[in-house]
Amino acid sequence: MTPILPLVLALSLALSLACNQQPITPTSIATPVPAQTATPPPVPTPTPSPTLAPSAFSSDLPPLEIGEPAPAFALEGLDGNEVSLAPLQGQVVVLNFWASWCGPCRQEMPDFQKAWEEHQDQGVVFVGIAVDDTESEASRFAQQVGVTYPLALDTTGDVARAYRLRAVPSTYFIDRDGRLATTLHGLANQGALRIFLRGQTKQME
Repeated sequence: MTPILPLVLALSLALSLACNQQPITPTSIATPVPAQTATPPPVPTPTPSPTLAPSAFSSDLPPLEIGEPAPAFALEGLDGNEVSLAPLQGQVVVLNFWASWCGPCRQEMPDFQKAWEEHQDQGVVFVGIAVDDTESEASRFAQQVGVTYPLALDTTGDVARAYRLRAVPSTYFIDRDGRLATTLHGLANQGALRIFLRGQTKQME
């Protein structure tokens, strides 16, 4: 046997063993599953109060205190006549801040008109001051409701700021001494108006 023969036999044996060997597949690596986290419940979006609408002339100052003098004002009325607080000294004044675009204002104004008709001969005066509004829109709405008490438009916001107005509707009840008796922020109705006016008119008897 020549020396080459053992080498050939060794190579043949190695090839045979390689062909009979099972193929090796790479081991798959498991992808980690992210931990399940509880989904927090949705946070409800706060809705604005149905009885208040923020005013562009809102004040950061603290509200007026009960018993302090009501700030004086003088505005041109929607009918062209002056609307002023000074001549009303000695009468009970119901001062209402409103706007034609304000839903609660639209809802309460007919009640203000009815209360005005009931109490105007008892030393009570209603005054409405429109804010964040236009003269045409304010006048149109007042005519639709049939408002007959004095109305004015606060074009500069000076009166609103003097009364520390934050939202409409807001009503300030001023006694016959010209001092702030109480305030009502939000929708007013005939019941609330009558309770206050009954107490004020009794003091005048």
